[in-house]
Amino acid sequence: MIGRRRGVLSAAGLFALALAALPSQLGAQNKLPEALSLTAADKEILIADAAGLATRFEKQPRAILALGTDAPAIAHLMAAFPQGRERLIGIERAGRPGDPLLALIDPSFEKQSVLASDSSLASITALKPDLVLRRGRKPDAQDAGLASAGVPVVHLGLDSPEQYERDLGILGAILGAKERADELILFYRGLYGGILMNGTYSTTADRPRILMAAASLQAGAVVLTLPPLSSMSTQLVRAAGGTAWEDAADKGSEWKPVSLLSIASWNPGVIVLSVPVSTDPAAIIAALRSDRRSQALKAVSAGRVFTLPGDIDDWNTPDPRWVLGLSWLAAQINPGRFPHYDLDKTIEVFFSTLYGLDQAAVAAIIRPALRQSVK
Repeated sequence: MIGRRRGVLSAAGLFALALAALPSQLGAQNKLPEALSLTAADKEILIADAAGLATRFEKQPRAILALGTDAPAIAHLMAAFPQGRERLIGIERAGRPGDPLLALIDPSFEKQSVLASDSSLASITALKPDLVLRRGRKPDAQDAGLASAGVPVVHLGLDSPEQYERDLGILGAILGAKERADELILFYRGLYGGILMNGTYSTTADRPRILMAAASLQAGAVVLTLPPLSSMSTQLVRAAGGTAWEDAADKGSEWKPVSLLSIASWNPGVIVLSVPVSTDPAAIIAALRSDRRSQALKAVSAGRVFTLPGDIDDWNTPDPRWVLGLSWLAAQINPGRFPHYDLDKTIEVFFSTLYGLDQAAVAAIIRPALRQSVK
């Protein structure tokens, strides 16, 4: 295993390194979340999950599977706990042959079982899991079969900064690692809360309109897809100090195609585009600027069209790296309020705090995959 740091820096020290302009504490009124109740370690644990379901454990689960389309995000969050690295026995990887981040954190992850998105109940239970983790606000169709087979399912939300705190608390209880969960909650809260405090506007009308959308190229033209209201993308826009295009977004969980003509009717002051890893972000920006339908947009005329940075994964998804996307977005919207923002230092602090990775490890795997923002 390469590039692992022993120990974790204090939360206050990490916040100061990442965003020197932000306070590291939000006040005594902000208590850590009580997402569950539990007795002593390895005794009874009662979980209230994101789907509103209660699950009781007589002892800590020792063999955990991450399933669903967002299984990699769950695995990345599990990997922030030493106990999570030990107990994660398998992961669903739809369309992903491997996971460079997990391999960097612990090479033994590559020996885990990999499940396809259409894995049968028999193939799942054959791995003898004590627990299945999924992301979602509703039970999956397969959950009843797992319950009948004696395999409990716990749902994580991973869809907002506030829910992330609750989900970290759930994992801390399941893994018997409350102290580590509290450290991570305080780290996220220091960054997220500081951005809220520094990015506050006096009135809603002062908040800039921000369009965050997925972008791709088809026949040389830019195709835009708007995230649903429930997505982490929408939450990041709000948290960073912007106004999201709520009237046009899907009220459920679907991403919705949107035309430049429709966008012109709302006329955002900032446009942030999430671009696939395989697509040149500069080509996306050039195609959008050259389209005559975009010429009248405030964001285009003011030069405030950006591509969202990322690395191996995007920074506007349920993955733990959403906080990197939030800090970057807040600094773009309000550079005067975040004069000490440093993308490189924020990346270093994030991977050190969550995974104990040192500068050499980040330089070897993360930085070569870093997709810088283009405008």
